[in-house]
Amino acid sequence: RTCSVCEAARRSGESRRPTV
Repeated sequence: RTCSVCEAARRSGESRRPTV
């Protein structure tokens, strides 16, 4: 889902799967 931490991770260049 869309969490600030997950979004920050993919915004940082995390194209994998961040910490949900």
